Amino acid sequence: MAIRPVGLLALALTVWVIYTADHLRDAYTIGKSASTLRHRFHQEHFRTLLIAALAGVLVNVVIVFFIRKQVFVWGTVLAIGVGIYLIVQRYLKFLKEICIACLYTCGVLLPSITVTGVKLTTAHCLLIVQFMMVAWLNLLIFSWFDREDDKQDRQPSFVTMLGEPVTRASIWCLIGSANWDVRSFRLNFELNVEIYHADIVRKIDELMATRRGVLTTAAELDRLPLPVKLIDNAARLMLPYL
Repeated sequence: MAIRPVGLLALALTVWVIYTADHLRDAYTIGKSASTLRHRFHQEHFRTLLIAALAGVLVNVVIVFFIRKQVFVWGTVLAIGVGIYLIVQRYLKFLKEICIACLYTCGVLLPSITVTGVKLTTAHCLLIVQFMMVAWLNLLIFSWFDREDDKQDRQPSFVTMLGEPVTRASIWCLIGSANWDVRSFRLNFELNVEIYHADIVRKIDELMATRRGVLTTAAELDRLPLPVKLIDNAARLMLPYL
């Protein structure tokens, strides 16, 4: 049984609305001018993004009448989970990233599992856990690069709460030519090497720091037109399907 296009639209809109609501909340609670670019962007365009998020919610309300019952039921359960996360977020401390990864994984899998009714095997479960771990590691990397700004803004994260040594030991390194998307794994011939070793990851991190190209400053990104910023952020939501 195929997934309806409205289901995929609802998924993309829901992910963006949750992402935006989370960052609008952070931008509001920071109080001062945020140190991180993404929070400062949400501060500067707070009203516009709030209206866009509310419009996304309204579109999702309309879409509800066109999606299958089982997707609606389990989507409601997941929405309650997301609501609880947004309420207790400030108390999660270092668990913030893993909670987001769990919710993201559930949201991505919800349409396919509820529609197809596939019986999950051990292999399926292992792949789901792997996908969730990749999402978590992606969030850890973002927290790693934003650690100094998060400290200034007093934003809790895995890195700021547990420190850099623990985070460095937790980061999993993947070297190769494949991207974590459907196209790379199904259509391209790619080769990767998986590394889980704190010392090697540290050395690779130091090497990459010396090989980075020209730094794009926050001021240059701030000067981009609002439509370009919105398109860039919207395109990121479609990464799992590109």
